[in-house]
Amino acid sequence: MMPYITKKERKVFDKTVELLIKQLDTKRAKPFDLFDSVPNQTAYVTYIIYKLLRRLYGKLSWHHRAQVYLILESVRSEFQRNCMNAYEDAKKQENGDVG
Repeated sequence: MMPYITKKERKVFDKTVELLIKQLDTKRAKPFDLFDSVPNQTAYVTYIIYKLLRRLYGKLSWHHRAQVYLILESVRSEFQRNCMNAYEDAKKQENGDVG
């Protein structure tokens, strides 16, 4: 489960996150741009997440470093629940259940 933060707290980060998303969004990429392919985009997102977690947790105690696993698991669960499950449900409606 992802810990929820208030809308007021989200505003502190939303502009920065949106700027980063614009840089990474392949739909906005110019031809021959570094961000022109999904594999590159995946690598860049991975790099950014790694750098963020390394910078914030990499020099702290083992306990704090272990929190990174909880963070990543929470993000994975939230993405599964809000993005993947909705996609799977739509495809099941469109094509029928395979089971």
